[in-house]
Amino acid sequence: MSSKAIKLLINILKPLGCVVVCVAVMYCVSLSIATPVFKDYADRYELYVNSNSSCANILSVNCSEYPFIQNIYGESCTVNKDFDLKDFLFQMDAPILFTESLDTGVCYYAYSPKIKYKKSVNGKIVNLHVFIGQEHVKIGTPLIYGGY
Repeated sequence: MSSKAIKLLINILKPLGCVVVCVAVMYCVSLSIATPVFKDYADRYELYVNSNSSCANILSVNCSEYPFIQNIYGESCTVNKDFDLKDFLFQMDAPILFTESLDTGVCYYAYSPKIKYKKSVNGKIVNLHVFIGQEHVKIGTPLIYGGY
């Protein structure tokens, strides 16, 4: 290959190298930004993938796996017993819309402008679901699927 051809090839590939580096950096930044909604409340999360209903595939992942999952339509996690509902709702800027009493605990339904997921329940837009049971607390968005 002649030196002219090599120079031409280098001139062609230089801009492509910059594009590849830029794409790689943007991808890494997007991975570092993608975090679970409830990252401060648990180490493991159940992600609702491919559907915004109880038919969703439910994947159990840790925080480091979260950025690599696609088609997430919601999530939930089990938190510790020290959970303070009033403080949690304040942090999420989420007023309670309605409650539901069950034999095993109480469900609280709320809406937070900080959460992108949403679902219509009883004619209200809900995106935050809290179950407080006798032995555990579970939080989810838009709803908790797969049981409490």
